[in-house]
Amino acid sequence: MPAEHDAAASEALVHTLRELGVYESDAGKAVRTGVLDRLRAIADAWCENEWALAIAERACDGADCERALAASAPPRCELRTFGSVRLDVHTPDADIDVVLVAPRHCTRRAFFDTLVAALESDAHIGAGGVMAVRDAYTPVVKLRVGATDVDLLFAPLACDELPEPLDVMDDAVLEGLDEAAIRSLNGARVAEMLLSLVPDPAVFRVALRAVKRWARCKGLYSNVLGLLGGVNCAILAAFVCQRYPNAAPSTVV
Repeated sequence: MPAEHDAAASEALVHTLRELGVYESDAGKAVRTGVLDRLRAIADAWCENEWALAIAERACDGADCERALAASAPPRCELRTFGSVRLDVHTPDADIDVVLVAPRHCTRRAFFDTLVAALESDAHIGAGGVMAVRDAYTPVVKLRVGATDVDLLFAPLACDELPEPLDVMDDAVLEGLDEAAIRSLNGARVAEMLLSLVPDPAVFRVALRAVKRWARCKGLYSNVLGLLGGVNCAILAAFVCQRYPNAAPSTVV
């Protein structure tokens, strides 16, 4: 177990990280929560509208459509954060990585057409704040909500309704998905797995914040350039936490 000097060193480490501005303020957290709430509202409205369109395409006439719409509630969709925000190790200027998980009636084509249009029409985003990258290895919509950058991925599941609760770690959710959808879910699955595997998430978070800050200061933090990225640092820190399950954050570092 940690000795008294380990606890003191860990307190000093957290104090130093706060002095360096690594932690987000309460005001920043409120802004980030507001961004996610706004995106969630837009996604919910889009999912419901796509469901209504799907019902209308199957109905024979207007009366049948009205009856079908009244017969059942629209299936829900769900936003899942991943990356540094989900691990709770993000810096104040970090973007938000999020995947929209939806039932099969929401298609990738509609995601890049009608949802992008809905995002562009939002007063807090606007037409100049959305960039759809359809042909990326993992298709993504990049947008800016106010001053916050967001990478929005999309994973339509092969089901009429999302499981309740939705467990992204259940391999059954991957059945019937194409490679793009599987890759889009991967970030959320990795984040959940890391948090479930470390003995003490609080220790893991402090150590990871320190490692990421160190890597940036040393010019070693860039996955694009073949160096350590956020997920690489997270996996390495998680491994050390597993090897030393009782260690204080300063010892893990």
